[in-house]
Amino acid sequence: MMRRSRERTGSCTGFSSRWPIRERMLLRELAITAALLFFASAALAEELPTPASLEPAVRFWTRVYTEVDSHSGLIHDAENLGVVYQTVHFPEDLNYRGRDQRTEQAKREIRAILLELANGKRDGVSGDEERVLAQWPANVSDATLSQAADNVRFQAGLCDRFRAGLVRSGMWRPFVERALAERGVPPQLVALPHVESSYNPKAYSRVGAAGMWQFMRSTGRLFLRIDNVVDERLDPYVSSEAAARLLARNRDLTGTWPLAITAYNHGVGGMQRASRTLGTTDIGEIARRYRSPSFGFASRNFYASFLAASRIDREPTRYFGAITLEAPTQYTEIHLPWYTPASALARALGVELSVLQEHNPALRPAVWTGGKHLPRDYALRLPQNAITRPVDEVLASVPASSRLAEQYRDRFHKVRRGETISKIARSYGVRETDLAAANNLDARSHRRLRVGQVLVLPDRGARARTVEVAVRGVEPRDVDVADVGVATAKPERTASESYRVRRGDTLALIAKRYGTTESDLVRINSLRNRHKLSIGQRLRVPTSEPVEVASAESAVPDIAPEGTAKPEASTAETAATTPAQTASATATAPSPQADTQRAPTPATAPVPVPMPQPTVTSTSAPAVVPPRAPAPAPEPPAAVALATAPPPAPAVPAPTAPAAAEPAAASNEGASRPDPSDYSVHGDRVTVEPDETLGHFADWLEVRAADLRKLNKIRYGKPVVIGQQLKLDFSHVSPDEFEQRRLEYHQSMQDEFFEAFQVTGTEQHQLEAGESLWYLAQRKYRVPVWLLRQYNPDLDFAALTPGAQTPDQS
Repeated sequence: MMRRSRERTGSCTGFSSRWPIRERMLLRELAITAALLFFASAALAEELPTPASLEPAVRFWTRVYTEVDSHSGLIHDAENLGVVYQTVHFPEDLNYRGRDQRTEQAKREIRAILLELANGKRDGVSGDEERVLAQWPANVSDATLSQAADNVRFQAGLCDRFRAGLVRSGMWRPFVERALAERGVPPQLVALPHVESSYNPKAYSRVGAAGMWQFMRSTGRLFLRIDNVVDERLDPYVSSEAAARLLARNRDLTGTWPLAITAYNHGVGGMQRASRTLGTTDIGEIARRYRSPSFGFASRNFYASFLAASRIDREPTRYFGAITLEAPTQYTEIHLPWYTPASALARALGVELSVLQEHNPALRPAVWTGGKHLPRDYALRLPQNAITRPVDEVLASVPASSRLAEQYRDRFHKVRRGETISKIARSYGVRETDLAAANNLDARSHRRLRVGQVLVLPDRGARARTVEVAVRGVEPRDVDVADVGVATAKPERTASESYRVRRGDTLALIAKRYGTTESDLVRINSLRNRHKLSIGQRLRVPTSEPVEVASAESAVPDIAPEGTAKPEASTAETAATTPAQTASATATAPSPQADTQRAPTPATAPVPVPMPQPTVTSTSAPAVVPPRAPAPAPEPPAAVALATAPPPAPAVPAPTAPAAAEPAAASNEGASRPDPSDYSVHGDRVTVEPDETLGHFADWLEVRAADLRKLNKIRYGKPVVIGQQLKLDFSHVSPDEFEQRRLEYHQSMQDEFFEAFQVTGTEQHQLEAGESLWYLAQRKYRVPVWLLRQYNPDLDFAALTPGAQTPDQS
């Protein structure tokens, strides 16, 4: 039987009309200030409308954020958020399993009542049935109630977390407001971290989103450095600048702020498809009418939840009473001219290691456990009152033996059939939890290791060499690259073994796996064309077990990787091409420009700064180089160009990370990703995307490629074309399983690319007669087709015309 219960609000509001006169006067002053701010931002408010159709949803999320705490929740209708059947309360000591059981029981009771009412019952209803029926209009139809039985949903309360987020927000709010203003983003977007993480920079979601702004790895790597040494998603300052850039870019590509905000959750490509499908940019219409498997509850309600958070953020005292925001920390930045153990710098500073760790959350656990060094050129932050002497004196006191020229090299393991995370950990003598943390694996990911997946081993690789850097009692700017004497010696390689080329392999990736160079592989295998490998081809490779590859800070190989294997399966399938070109569209990786040692950013004497101001640099020519010490990422223009991005190696969550973040919709099915490609199935058809062949589709469907040719009337030897519609056979695999396999293939391919290369620049390109997507990717810029598409999601590459060019961004 459904139990009635009154909502518990005292833990979140605490407002009383019997406050002392002084506090009421303060509230009145705050109300006047809020009113002035409201009128001052009237013009911007027009860009952030609240459609009438979304008002019930905005009220629902306001209730979730201000009235129901995390030990409670609402049973409601998933389509009509104005229909709330019941508030469920949980004992504070009840575990998640117990909560789930009570939640499911309450949902079952509501469903049973709705089905009974859907049979036409209106007379002699029980008290519970009357309360459920009262949520609907008096003339509600039986069909509506029957459908409602399938839409019963539970939403956890968030008011205590929202209130805590309001308090925390004071530490970063001034910086966030400046970052948004610099990019022309409406100031109301300062409320977005409330929706994403409750302003918690340590938050992780169940699907791998991290930090205050909840960047997914795939999206974050466009603007941030994400690897097993540094994960800038966890830095509230750097990630705030990245979020401002992403939001501004979303606005340029979607045309409206409501769509740009929703794209933060659902992706730009997804919102562009929604707008094209319905022929409108009205977010109210899209939220109400658009249907897509990927446009779930979270995406559909993202804009409404943001509007609710923005209202509360503007008038917090109305909902929570008096709130004192935490004050911003005044920091001093220290730029390291070399690599060094964190413990060595902590001793030189005279602070506990935990103090360094607390104020530099982007540095991953390996840095603090000694598995990795503090990165060279990294801007460390410490509170001003924690540093008692000039920084140049601190650096001079670091022992010469701790001033290192290199990072510890990463070691990798490639998953083989039958291996588990525990078995791999035992084989290398490391802890399972450390191995999982080094690869951003949660409990669910443990059970889903795939054959061929590359794992970072959480132990030390090759020892680093020391480097002499003179730190004298002079201006630190006198320290330049000439002071760093680094000689890179190649290890002797004598033994070799045989390697069989697999689908998706490139010479660059094979060289990376075995810690060698392409030139060595070309030499020992007498290859005539380094750009052409065949599936099944045998190569001699230097013996190396386990795989050892330089990390992002390691020295760059003499020969930069270039070339992409062209799939030559036994079925003679060729990678998807553009309509204007029948050759493979799988772009080769570019030949990097000569890489030189970058001068370390000089250390500076303590200078009081209210907030750190990370610099943004840019370069005009497109260049892709193997990963090394990261450089700040320039703004990606929405043109036929590349945008700077550090290479995304596996992100490492802190072992003591807090519970998963509770986003507004308590779901992440719409987590934003930068890839604008549509990998979903529409009926029994799909659109061919770059780097796909009939062989791929056959593998994912567990059918023969010849059968797909026959089904689509494609003659033997003719390749599939990017943008081509294919009819598929789902007799062996479900559409959902097919989509999952297809997405994993593309994600794996893109991850491997960014592990091997770093995009270092952007360039506008105006199309000329005769140019095709294949030409731009394969010949002119020598980058993967999918990379061009990620930074130009608004362009229709199947219909490129001479003279086409998107406007440059500042």
